[in-house]
Amino acid sequence: MNGLDWDLVKKDLLSRRLHTKADLYASLRWMLSLLNDPYTTLLLPADYSTFRESIEGSEIGIGASVRLKNNSSSLLSVLLNTFSPSKKPRDIELCDVLKGGPALRAGLKEGDVVVAVDRRPTSTMSVKDISDSLHGKDRTRVELLIQCAPGTFRKFSVKREKVQIDTVFSEIVVVESKKKKKNVAYLQVTEWSKNSFKESLRALGGFLADDGTPVDALVIDLRDNSGGVLPDAIEFTRLFVKKKGAKLVNFVVRGETSASVVETSTFTWVRDAILDLLSGSKWRRKSVVSDKIPICLLVNQNTASASELVAAALRDNCRATIVGTKTYGKSSIQSVVQLEDGEAAFKLTIATYTTPLGEPITGIVPDIFADYLPKGKRAVAHIFPRLAGKLSRKLSICTPPT
Repeated sequence: MNGLDWDLVKKDLLSRRLHTKADLYASLRWMLSLLNDPYTTLLLPADYSTFRESIEGSEIGIGASVRLKNNSSSLLSVLLNTFSPSKKPRDIELCDVLKGGPALRAGLKEGDVVVAVDRRPTSTMSVKDISDSLHGKDRTRVELLIQCAPGTFRKFSVKREKVQIDTVFSEIVVVESKKKKKNVAYLQVTEWSKNSFKESLRALGGFLADDGTPVDALVIDLRDNSGGVLPDAIEFTRLFVKKKGAKLVNFVVRGETSASVVETSTFTWVRDAILDLLSGSKWRRKSVVSDKIPICLLVNQNTASASELVAAALRDNCRATIVGTKTYGKSSIQSVVQLEDGEAAFKLTIATYTTPLGEPITGIVPDIFADYLPKGKRAVAHIFPRLAGKLSRKLSICTPPT
C-alpha cells in the first residue's frame, strides 16, 4: 500500500505517548494521511455525529435552519458571515421550518428574525455557530429571542428532538409548449439518505396532473447532491431502468471489476407492487415510471458520487438526457468503521465504480450544456419547450450497453 512499510508505521504509532483523545485522533489522522487518499479520513466526534444524521435522514434539533436575511449580500460577505462573527449589523432569519417540527409547534415561522440564542446576541456569532446552537442533545432546550417588530421582542423556549429530514421534493409544473399545456413532473433529491428511496417511491406514486391525466415528462434534479447512501441511489435508478439484465454500474476492487449491478425481473415486480400500494392507482404508477415518459436529469459541478452513478446509469441505458454542467467526478466508495469509543470513526475507501459502459467517472459531461438554469422547479420552464427537441434527439440516437 503506497509502497510504505506499514510495520514501521505501526511501531511508530505504538511508541507514541497518547495522553488524551486529541493525541489519539491526531496520530490516527497522521496514519491515514499516508494513504494519500482525500476520501479516507478520520471523522471526529462532531463530524461523525453530523455524518450519521445525514445518512439516517434525521437530526436532533428544532426542525429549522438559519440564514442571512439580506439575500442581496455579495458572495464574499455571505462566506465571511457564515464562518465568522459579523462586524456590521445584519439580520439572521429562520428558514426551512419543518412541518410538525418543534420550532413550528412552538410558534416560530419562516422569516422570523433571531436576535439572540441562549441570551447570546447573534451579532457576536457566525451563521454556523448559530446553526450549531440549534442542535444538541435530545430533549434539551434552546432559547431564541425573536424580533417581532422594531423594538418589540419575544422569547421562545424550544425543545430539541429527533426530526426527519426530507431529501425528496416533488411537484407538477404546467408549461406551455406549442400552444399546448404540458404537465411536467419535477423530482428533486438533495442527498441520498436511508429514506431517499422510500420518499422517491411515495413521490412517484403521487404524480398525477390535476385533471387526472398522466404527466408528459419527468425532470429529476440532482444538482448540488453530493452523494450519500449508495444502495438507495441504486434502487432509485432501478425505478427507471426496467429492461431485464440492464447493467447499472460496475464495481472495481483493487483494480479489477469484481461485480456488476443489473436489473432483474423480480425487482421490477416488487417495485411495481409497492408503487401500486403507495399510489392506490396503477395509472399513477404508469404515468411516470413508464418507459415512454421522457426524462431530463439536471446536474452541476456539485453533483457527485452516488448521484453521478445515477446519472451515468440512466444516460448509458438511454433512459434520460443529462442537462447542466460537468459533474464533480468522484467514483470511490467509502465504508465507515466506528472506533471503540463510539464517538469517532474511520471513513475508508474500499472500492471504486465505473459507468455501465465501463468508463471511469472523472466528471460526467452533460448531453446538453446549460449553466443558466435557475434553482428548483423554476428550471422546468427553461427546459420546456426550449430544449424539448434536443432532449428527444439525444435519446433517439442513444445505444444502450450490451
